Amino acid sequence: MSAAPAHEPLLAAFRRAGVLADGDLAVAATLGRLTGERTPEVALAAALAVRAPRLGHVCVDLDAVAGHAVAEPAGAGAPAPEALPWPEPAAWRAALMASPAVAVGPAGHRIGPADGRPGPSGELGAEDAGAARPLVLDGPRLYLDRYWRYERRLAAALAERAAGPPIDVDPAAVRAAIERLLPPPQADGPDRQRLAVAAGATGALTVVTGGPGTGKTTVVARLLAVLLALAEDGPRLPRLALAAPTGKAAARLDESLREAVAGLGLDAGLAEALAGVRARTLHRLLGSRGPGRTRFRHDAANPLDVDAVVVDEASMVPLALMAKLVDAVPAGARLVLLGDRDQLASVEAGAVLGDVCGPEEVVEAPRSARARERLAAASGQPVPGVEADAPGIGDAIVRLTRFHRFGADSAIGRLAAAIRGLDEDPAPALAVLAEEDGREALRWRGDDAGVRAALAEAVEVYVEVAAHAAAGRATEALAGLDRCRVLCAHRRGPRSVADATSTILAALAARGVDVGEPWFPGRAVLVTENDPSTGLANGDVGVVVAVEDGARRVAFPAAAGAVRLLAPARLPAVETTYATTIHKSQGSQVDHAVVLLPAADSPIATRELVYTAVTRARERVSLLADAEVTAAALSRRIQRPSGLAAALWG
Repeated sequence: MSAAPAHEPLLAAFRRAGVLADGDLAVAATLGRLTGERTPEVALAAALAVRAPRLGHVCVDLDAVAGHAVAEPAGAGAPAPEALPWPEPAAWRAALMASPAVAVGPAGHRIGPADGRPGPSGELGAEDAGAARPLVLDGPRLYLDRYWRYERRLAAALAERAAGPPIDVDPAAVRAAIERLLPPPQADGPDRQRLAVAAGATGALTVVTGGPGTGKTTVVARLLAVLLALAEDGPRLPRLALAAPTGKAAARLDESLREAVAGLGLDAGLAEALAGVRARTLHRLLGSRGPGRTRFRHDAANPLDVDAVVVDEASMVPLALMAKLVDAVPAGARLVLLGDRDQLASVEAGAVLGDVCGPEEVVEAPRSARARERLAAASGQPVPGVEADAPGIGDAIVRLTRFHRFGADSAIGRLAAAIRGLDEDPAPALAVLAEEDGREALRWRGDDAGVRAALAEAVEVYVEVAAHAAAGRATEALAGLDRCRVLCAHRRGPRSVADATSTILAALAARGVDVGEPWFPGRAVLVTENDPSTGLANGDVGVVVAVEDGARRVAFPAAAGAVRLLAPARLPAVETTYATTIHKSQGSQVDHAVVLLPAADSPIATRELVYTAVTRARERVSLLADAEVTAAALSRRIQRPSGLAAALWG
């Protein structure tokens, strides 16, 4: 590898096409100098492996990358990614296997409990003999060493939890608590919420997945109540930890949990104990320390002091953080992960929840005879699914399929179900859009007039927010922000966050709102960094309100419907947020979601992006994209190469 790989003919072509950036090439060049590797094909693979985590990938799949590579903006006349001189995959792998920069992993090895939990340094056995080498080739997948270690650690730990012994609890006692605290089983099939509670109470690992409105938060409330009830006659109550990836998701979980608990009809003692269980961000739970918040106080050597850890919005948790979380959960404690596998994956590298839930064609997770017997005894009902030959990850999976938020004829529910059920052809979802368009809950427009009309409707909401804020009505102003939100695929460019925000600010100014004042009443703000001094976290949303003597405060929602008022000078970095990216909207709900897709097809617009956006809405969706852009987005799946699913499912 040369010191300036961008000048190599092979690498230069990929750089001109926008497949590689200068930073990718610079890191690859450094790896080449450190290892003495000078082969252009290896340099190309190294640069792609460096680029992968930046795009959310754990690794680069050498067999598939030529067909799935996404180019960043490139100059005129640049070749398309598929037209580049990609090396032949078998020869490419052979060159990598011979390289001093590459260690070779155990291709095709299915992780099982015998692999065990790694040691404190993360070593996993003889196959890791090339620990000093910066790249790992595992079958067709090339990793940076660090990400290969994360993946192997996580796969081994999850497999051990799923296939290992269950929690030491009497299934009959669990069933008695379930009978006391849950409604009777449904008559028209297995009660999957009851099954999820039984799994969470008796298993070392439980993964509960389901679409919006399928009752994941209700499962959390009922599971926590059951765990507390099981310990009522014991020496102490269980130590319960509730967490989510972001501050906004944690606050939303707290709010939803309080609402769910209120509807359970618990006795005063259980209700009081549940009221003391508060959600935290995963970083706070683990005790982040050091620059970049990538090191934690709790790990395998210093595990959490808990009996159960429940993590909501698990689809947002990246590989590295999930590996560190699982390391920190002590043996004998329960780990429960909840999320929607069909939502967008984490912004950082990995699609952990989707990989753990297994292949899409697995409708019912296969369960071992041991798990089926345990769950039937604890839940008091037959266990759906097929019997597996041996304990495995399928023992841990529970899919919720019954929608409670949306009725059977709801436009949002029908559209979400149609998107989830798509194969390569987007026609079924497009048919639902066409059929429901123009009714009360759904509008589908792609022309500029449609965009202007939808944004004008959003402006009406924000004018009311400004009026409440100017009058000092913080609670009403915050509630107004939940009535409508503009969600965009892009941060910049046409039909982006920046574009929509500019349009809305201009419209507010025309309606008499003094948007020229930096902290004008009604300004919606998004926190963009974590701040321990105020307790604010990246993703929190507030609104500027006027208080006595004309002073300004920023109102943020607090527990139990309360409001926190902070002086602007105390805030960490914030930005105006009448519009936000769809990624940032995860974990939130609004009455009316105004969804802006690009006017022209974009690789960012995917099926998962559309699904995530439309399912943010409680009552109405305005999907602003023409038929061609919508069809292209629904046809495009997010490609997140990793080996986690293969390691767990074989």
